[in-house]
Amino acid sequence: MTAVRSTMATPDFDNDLGDSDDYETDLELEEPEVVQQEYDPVSEMTRLYRSVCRRTGVVPASTFLRHLTASELNMDHYGLGPLGTKCIATALKMSTFIETLSLEDNWMTGEGGVYMADMLKENPSITDINLASNRLGTEGSEAIGDMLLENRSLRRVNLADNKFSDRDAMFFAGAMQSNRYLEELNLSGNEFSEVGGGFMGAGIGANETITALNLSWNHLRLKGVFALCRGLRSNNTLQWLDVSWNGFDDEGASGLATVLKYNEVLTYLDLTNNRISTRGAMKMAKALCINKTLHTLKLGKNPIGMDGSLQLLKAVRSNEESGMHVLDLTDVLLSQEFLDLYTVVQQERPHFSVVYGGVGQDLGWMVNDKKHLKRDPMQVFQDYIYKNHTRVITVFQSFNRGDRDRVTREAFKKGIKTAKIPLAPHEIEHMLDVLDSDGDGMISYGLQ
Repeated sequence: MTAVRSTMATPDFDNDLGDSDDYETDLELEEPEVVQQEYDPVSEMTRLYRSVCRRTGVVPASTFLRHLTASELNMDHYGLGPLGTKCIATALKMSTFIETLSLEDNWMTGEGGVYMADMLKENPSITDINLASNRLGTEGSEAIGDMLLENRSLRRVNLADNKFSDRDAMFFAGAMQSNRYLEELNLSGNEFSEVGGGFMGAGIGANETITALNLSWNHLRLKGVFALCRGLRSNNTLQWLDVSWNGFDDEGASGLATVLKYNEVLTYLDLTNNRISTRGAMKMAKALCINKTLHTLKLGKNPIGMDGSLQLLKAVRSNEESGMHVLDLTDVLLSQEFLDLYTVVQQERPHFSVVYGGVGQDLGWMVNDKKHLKRDPMQVFQDYIYKNHTRVITVFQSFNRGDRDRVTREAFKKGIKTAKIPLAPHEIEHMLDVLDSDGDGMISYGLQ
């Protein structure tokens, strides 16, 4: 059989496809156009917040979601707890909007404090934070102290009323020594005593940026006070210092007087209720004869006596370069000689004023009512707090009926009785008249 050879030429696919620029085929697939969506940080924060809430079983807070783009977020008294805090902290790591954050009284505990500290290590925008009254304790203090070692955005930090002990002061002292950005620190209402005061003294002595420090309502005394004074002698930036309601006594007043003789920065000093007597006031008076920069000195509720108050006023008058504008002697006994001299000083220096007696009270009741001269009820009250290692806020919170940090006069009396504070009825009435300065029938016991 003869084989039949095909005469059909084999097509050259490569050449045919390459010879024509206009060759079209369905085999050529056009690449789909990729539309890049613009990154939306708010949507991402919302998604992340809801996701963490879902995983932890926390009900999302609408207030938080509504304020993601605001510069200020206030969620005080929301009862967040540690898990609610975790949800918010996780989302805030991404925020570049919020600058002022207030989360006071949310029962975070130490666990919540750790979440907030982790967030603040990453957040670049928050400059002002309030974590007061959150029971952060040692766990929280260590985490926040560690965070402050590296944070560069925070300028104002409020950590009042967090059950920080003497040991916890160490973490803040370390931060104060290293941080070069923090300007205001509030550690009032905690439990710093001699050891804590030592740490605070070391911290403020090495700090170069803090201008305002609040250590009121602690238990500062003895060696702690002396250490703080040593630190203040080395400090060149602190302008505002509140150490009211502590235990400085005359020795502490003497130490601060030495500071004031050489300090050229401090303008505000609050020593209200510190067990300072006439002797301590005399030391302060000698410092006022020299100091040029102090603007406000508060020595109210101290038993400095008529002689002590008179010497303070004479010192201000004798110093022609004095910067004093306000001398607060609330609830301090004043003599007629003081009042006469004060009239003269006011004529010479119209900008200078003395605060004395209870607000809105006439001086006469303080001088003439003998039952008030036996002892200072406010001092008895403070002594009780020191002796029992508690705080006034603990005594009265159970009587609060919704008005934050305020109780009625009757609730105040009940709190005194329940706590077994040894005050006579007329002494309690004296305290009520002083504390209810605006006459609205409500007594404030919270921290400012």
